[in-house]
Amino acid sequence: MPVVVFEHHLKDFDQWFALFSANPPPAIGRWQLARGIDDPNRVHVVGEMDASEVDGVKNFFASEKVRAVLAQADEMSTTPIKTIWLEEGQTMTQAPISVEAGFNAVTDHFKLDLREFFTRSNFYLAVQAALLSVSGVRDTPTTILTISSRLCLPRRD
Repeated sequence: MPVVVFEHHLKDFDQWFALFSANPPPAIGRWQLARGIDDPNRVHVVGEMDASEVDGVKNFFASEKVRAVLAQADEMSTTPIKTIWLEEGQTMTQAPISVEAGFNAVTDHFKLDLREFFTRSNFYLAVQAALLSVSGVRDTPTTILTISSRLCLPRRD
């Protein structure tokens, strides 16, 4: 469903809310008013509508009466009102990630990076050992594998 968001940074919420209450959004679509937690003078008016209702909502906000109301609201704002139109997106079905899950994901990624580092390091040690054995130092492939396995991080799969 298309969504429109009007973002206001107000000088005085109560004064603006009186204007908003006297001039509500259109009866087309579903509308919500969200007020900032960290800044109670930051307000978002969010409208969600069917694709077939978009033209009706745009015509409502293009009318002379509503443009005059928006001009008044703009004067009550510390910054110009931002209007953001969003197209229909995909609904998120996954719950938000908890802090613990996020920490575990970072930790697991770090462990994989370490495992890759040690795997590459062991490869270079194995190559060096093979070069030493070719150059006259007596070593067997079993010894090389033993050196390699001691330096690997244990797998925790």
